[in-house]
Amino acid sequence: MSYDESDALYEQGMDSLYEDFKQRYKDEFTFEGVGKFYEISPEVVKAPLQNLSESKILFESQFHTAAFLHAIISIEVGIKLVVLKPILYSLAIDNSAGDVLYDQTFKQKSLENIPKIYYQILEDFTQLNFKTNRSGCAESTIWNEWIELQKLRNEVVHQGISVKKADAEKSINMASYVCEEIIPIVLDRFFYHIENGVIQFGSREHILNREPALRKTQSEVE
Repeated sequence: MSYDESDALYEQGMDSLYEDFKQRYKDEFTFEGVGKFYEISPEVVKAPLQNLSESKILFESQFHTAAFLHAIISIEVGIKLVVLKPILYSLAIDNSAGDVLYDQTFKQKSLENIPKIYYQILEDFTQLNFKTNRSGCAESTIWNEWIELQKLRNEVVHQGISVKKADAEKSINMASYVCEEIIPIVLDRFFYHIENGVIQFGSREHILNREPALRKTQSEVE
């Protein structure tokens, strides 16, 4: 779905509201709302992880275009469903309202056309700024990489072009960064982590502290 005048007006209105409820949002909504979303939707992370896995398999089999598309799916659903949707849900009065808000706000939008208020709130809580941060040693920012990959994705879908090996590899690297770096950072900020392919309660520090105790218990049993 394209970005139009109504989207621009909506975003302007949201910008004007952002500072007004920013502190109240932090204090009253975010941790409880986001945490509740992860609690009731622990399998939401499966889609990006599965598509990343399939992308790598396809790449090894030299199916570069298919690998690219699965990587793009991994990136988009990872950011939309796992990173941004919980923030949106924490603004809604209930899950049904959250579904409606999600459908109307950015379900069919590309990442760069999602109202920036959600990225602002995300940055407030995680210090993740996609317009300044880079993935690994990349020359471009994460944001610019997304735009470049989205442009290529549109050419593949609408013009039927084939994806080169280097571009497929670039998309997989970004999908890996989303699944292995961005998502864990966000989950950790709200005291969650990925374990056995689903989201579970507990920060990474909690998990690191738990592992020695588990090993000790296992050795005592043996």
